[in-house]
Amino acid sequence: MIAGQVSKSDDNLDGEIDEGSIEEGASSLVEELSLSLSTSSGGFSSQSGNSFDKMIKDFKKALGERKTPGNLVFLNRIILVITLLSIVLSCVEYSIKRQLVVDLTLQNDYALKSE
Repeated sequence: MIAGQVSKSDDNLDGEIDEGSIEEGASSLVEELSLSLSTSSGGFSSQSGNSFDKMIKDFKKALGERKTPGNLVFLNRIILVITLLSIVLSCVEYSIKRQLVVDLTLQNDYALKSE
């Protein structure tokens, strides 16, 4: 096969490069290499290669959909709820502590005035 490609390139010796024949030759070489690798590699690697290709295709499909998985949406909602609850509880705690400080201050002022 390679000898045939060499003879084709020998026919075109006038200095011009035929891009079509180069692309055809390259594509045929790639096909030959892929066929020889697939036949010599054995069944186990082709099965794992097929499963890997399937995983890659599924991953690309998931990326193409641009949709967030349901588990991540659920986790985001949980984080949002926990954050809001902590903010609300912190505000309630602050207001209770502030009210206690005000009450203690008033009691101390009243105790000082009564003496």
